Amino acid sequence: MDADQPAPPLASLSSVALPGCLAPSVTRHSLTVHGRVVDYTATAAATVMANDAGVPRATVFSFAYTAMAPADAASTRPVVFIFNGGPGSSSLYLHFGGLGPLRALMPGPGGGRPEPGTCEPNADTLLDVADLVFVDPPGTGLARMLSQDPTDSALGVNADAALLAAFIRRWLSAHGRWASPLYLLGASYGALRVAALARDLLGSVGAGQLRAAAVDGLILVGQAANLGLMQTELRHAWQLPTMAALAWQHGVVPRQGRSLAEVLREAHGFALQRLVPALLQGAQLPEAERQSMAEGLAARTGLPAARWAEAALRVDAKTFAETLLREPARLLSLYDGRYTQAPPQHATDPVADDPMLTQAAVACHAALQAQLHGPLQCPVSDDYLAINFKLNAAWDWRHQEAGSPTLTDFTSVLATSLHRSPGLRLFVGSGAFDLVTPWGAAEHLVSRPAFPSDRVHHRVYASGHCPYLGDESRAALAADLRAFIAPRALDTSAA
Repeated sequence: MDADQPAPPLASLSSVALPGCLAPSVTRHSLTVHGRVVDYTATAAATVMANDAGVPRATVFSFAYTAMAPADAASTRPVVFIFNGGPGSSSLYLHFGGLGPLRALMPGPGGGRPEPGTCEPNADTLLDVADLVFVDPPGTGLARMLSQDPTDSALGVNADAALLAAFIRRWLSAHGRWASPLYLLGASYGALRVAALARDLLGSVGAGQLRAAAVDGLILVGQAANLGLMQTELRHAWQLPTMAALAWQHGVVPRQGRSLAEVLREAHGFALQRLVPALLQGAQLPEAERQSMAEGLAARTGLPAARWAEAALRVDAKTFAETLLREPARLLSLYDGRYTQAPPQHATDPVADDPMLTQAAVACHAALQAQLHGPLQCPVSDDYLAINFKLNAAWDWRHQEAGSPTLTDFTSVLATSLHRSPGLRLFVGSGAFDLVTPWGAAEHLVSRPAFPSDRVHHRVYASGHCPYLGDESRAALAADLRAFIAPRALDTSAA
């Protein structure tokens, strides 16, 4: 990918003092997507966000990829604002892992490590159907917190949503894009962020304002919108289909000609019809029924019935990941159980020692740095924070939505937005091998009575928490998102 007309290098963010947009780095590029040549502009910029008194409080950093088109066509071209999760994660993984115009070469489940910083044109980017804005919230990536006033913090569900909604409105105004169809894409915690953002953009008394910005679609990938319910007994039922899928994937249980979709659906039916009632009975469950359930769970997951019985039918995801593969012993990634490694001989870190997560971070981060100092002409001096765990620890999880049973259940927030905006559609993409935000939890979310089936679509991919890892799953995800964003309907009968 060649760049021309490079802008001057972007200054270190530590020198930011005034509100408004810093001088962005703007370069031009060309990419072929599905046989179509897309000429586009890449803009890397920091936007300073001020409080009501006009005092700078934080910067938001964005990488915007916009197709070069006649003004009348560009003004109505869809725009997708893209956020990762954490909270405390930059947009790095979605940017260079799956949806940006360039893709980092990633280590696969079978091992092997491409040369760090290696990129290739991404045929699965969505740039042929929409402009893409990858957003790093304050304290992540190259975005920074500026205010030292704890009462002016952006580290919380409500404050984060309000600040990012203001950023989106500013971006739309600056680029004359208020007529463009607007999509919000969030991965992991980003699903909560997108739900809260939609509430703020649509406006309400609860949101504290009525600006009524139209939102056309919400896209949740590896969703955590109902994360709070994962602390209840339901989590064991939701995780069972993923456990069954991983036992099938690794050959621990007989495949017998069954497809992945069939394994998921059968385990899901068993979980809802038999496991949930058994869990709710607790200690009152008859011993014969307990043993029968343990044997049924063993047949689907490959773990011995005795282990299920000892755990009162409640084997957690971490234990499953540590014990599924026994000869030889291998540790499964909680984020993508296709990835495995020998058990470490030291105290483990849930991120640094995950068989998939750190490898993906290294590949994406190296690719980003190569682009910043190369084609993007944006050699910033600040560190790029892929994930800022300090933000995660300081996060204020409270939100102002009546009726939510937990602080981190955003089911009602999504349902409210779907009700208030009859044209709003929801797409949920899940990985079959994701034990952190399992497919079963997403299936529970989309099946709520307040979610209209003609506007809500759920897809599952043979991948994990990041469904864009793997050529086949990434292509399938991209095709589904392209169909969701483009003016044609998804086939609601698809698995």
